[in-house]
Amino acid sequence: MTSANAGPASGGNPLHVGVNLLWLVPGVVGGSEEYTTRALRALADRDDPGLRVTLFALGQFAEAHPDLAERFTVVAADSDGHHRAERVARESTWLPRALADRGVDLVHHAGGVVPPGPPAR
Repeated sequence: MTSANAGPASGGNPLHVGVNLLWLVPGVVGGSEEYTTRALRALADRDDPGLRVTLFALGQFAEAHPDLAERFTVVAADSDGHHRAERVARESTWLPRALADRGVDLVHHAGGVVPPGPPAR
């Protein structure tokens, strides 16, 4: 889904959207997982040249959803997601750094905790 075509982001580059999936423990969160993965598949089917999407997920996400891992860049956190306090801490520390390191313009929190402060909208 990455393209050099001019998009809505500043400078004519595609808008780089990060999706926080650190809350999504495959096979555990039920309907939330089904809804989110279907929405991501629909987004991938659009093949929008003005949009670049990176998924920030647990390590087991790519194994559970290989079709999405093939269609999007997946940045895996070193966590199994089964301990809420650890997940919230990771969303507040690891996620903001990972977003900044990859130049994300906008973050969609499909669930979980919105980290405090910058770097992304």
